[in-house]
Amino acid sequence: DIGSEAFSGCSGLTSVEIPTSVIEIGWGAFEECSRLTSVNIPTSVTEIGGKAFKECSIFTVEIPSSVTEIRWGAFEGCSWMTSVEIPTSVTEIGSEAFKGCIGLTSVEIPSSVTEIGSEAFSGCSGLTSVEIPVSVKKIGDEAFKNCYNLNIVIDNTKNNVKVGKDAFEGCKSMTWKKDM
Repeated sequence: DIGSEAFSGCSGLTSVEIPTSVIEIGWGAFEECSRLTSVNIPTSVTEIGGKAFKECSIFTVEIPSSVTEIRWGAFEGCSWMTSVEIPTSVTEIGSEAFKGCIGLTSVEIPSSVTEIGSEAFSGCSGLTSVEIPVSVKKIGDEAFKNCYNLNIVIDNTKNNVKVGKDAFEGCKSMTWKKDM
């Protein structure tokens, strides 16, 4: 495992190849590694800790199918990130997981996700289109707040989604697949 804050603040770190022996990336493990642009997360990793890659300069990230939850603030403030691939193994996108990832232009939320935490994508002003699948039962407060260019579609055909306060405040548009 990579322990909590193991490489936190290592501004000279530019790329990381995580060995296959690693199962858990600890809390804040690479937080504020401001020059970290490339990371390879192997399928052995089952947990990416909170704030693990907060404020790094990662461009793209492929989360392995062994991960079931993207924890609180895991990629918060990664403003250079343009895309993220969320596998179908993920059931929860934690609070502030991608908050402030202003370069993020696309994200596909798989039908395995049941919860999107508070401020999960808040301030991701580069996002233009997101579809929330029918599997999502809870969207937290301010989940997509200030995503100014975002057209969001929510599949509520099963009438099972609970939406938090100001979840879509500042979004370009929000559409329900089924009229409320």
